Amino acid sequence: MKNPENQPKLTQAERVAKSDENMLQVANELILSIGTEKTTLKEVGERAGYSRGLASARFGSKEELFKRILIEHRKLWFGYLQETEGTSGIDAIRARVDAVEHIISNEPDNIKVMYTLWFDSLGHPSVLSEELVRYNTESQKGLTKIVADGVRSGDFPADIDIPQFVIDYYSRIYGLIYQWLVTPDVVDIKKSLASLKRYCEYVLVKNVGA
Repeated sequence: MKNPENQPKLTQAERVAKSDENMLQVANELILSIGTEKTTLKEVGERAGYSRGLASARFGSKEELFKRILIEHRKLWFGYLQETEGTSGIDAIRARVDAVEHIISNEPDNIKVMYTLWFDSLGHPSVLSEELVRYNTESQKGLTKIVADGVRSGDFPADIDIPQFVIDYYSRIYGLIYQWLVTPDVVDIKKSLASLKRYCEYVLVKNVGA
């Protein structure tokens, strides 16, 4: 007997993947609506249309569920970074800032969930704080390479303090996202990121060829 939609039956692996996807989506919605503290595995499973114990069986703990969310968000972000491939020098920096704008514009809820989990993880060791450190380290390494390559090619000044530039860059990004989360009606993301690009141009290009 065919299923009602005349579609092939899902394999066990496909059913697991689909149920995971549904529960992760519900978890995202709960985090945004009631916060991380009130979000429970029981509620995630039931709201996704499954038994109250499925989320616990699948993820083990709420912290592991949140870790899975962060891993998925990190994959999403690095997918957007593919837009910067093939660029170098100041164009690579501009493209990286544009990627931030694109993901905020296209995936605002994902960004809100990701940063909410990050900010909530600060101040105490956990698997979430470990994920934050991993993500931050990967991002800093990527930007460091772009700037170091620009110095070697002569696109950027030889005396640029690369570690400090990277810290300044991410301080602006994280600060901007925090202000956007707190006062979204006040923060103009596009304008703020355009300002960041001008800052990068001023620091990285001003003395080249002088």
